[in-house]
Amino acid sequence: MTFSEQVFGKTQLPIAMSAGRAAARAAGKLYDLTIYGATGFTGTLVAEYLAVRGPRAGLRWAVAGRDAEKLHRLVTRLKAEFPAAGEIGVIVASTKEAELVAKASKVVLTTAGPFALYGEPLVAACIEHKADYCDLTGETPWMAMMLSKYEAAAAKAGVVRCKHGVSCAALGGDTALTSPTVLMRARS
Repeated sequence: MTFSEQVFGKTQLPIAMSAGRAAARAAGKLYDLTIYGATGFTGTLVAEYLAVRGPRAGLRWAVAGRDAEKLHRLVTRLKAEFPAAGEIGVIVASTKEAELVAKASKVVLTTAGPFALYGEPLVAACIEHKADYCDLTGETPWMAMMLSKYEAAAAKAGVVRCKHGVSCAALGGDTALTSPTVLMRARS
């Protein structure tokens, strides 16, 4: 049993995905969901979670970050440990290249902090390219600044937004990235 299975358990996700997949394809998005910062501690836990649950939900997902070698090692390990994981995309992009992640993804989950240093380019790129954005920050001043600066633009773009960064309504704090609600948003 993996650490993430011990932490998250073996809960089932709703399965049907065809409408979400069709919407993502229609929008020209390669992935329903991308984990940015996937090779860090929390990002790896989220990737393990998706390797187990993503295929059951029909999710097209990717890992993203700055280091191509680490990303490929992670994908290789996930496929070895979770043979049913299916295809896992890889996007190599620094925070300065955030548009690569946002253009390719319907929903971006980021674990790459500190968000006050690295978060804003991804928030802006997600709004520009109409990708929902979710993070797990507890950096209250940064959250307030992002809401003040981007709330109207996020609403106009039609991306989901809330108290954390710009998006993921009804999700909170450190539980945001493991919530089935995030996967359901990726499927909508």
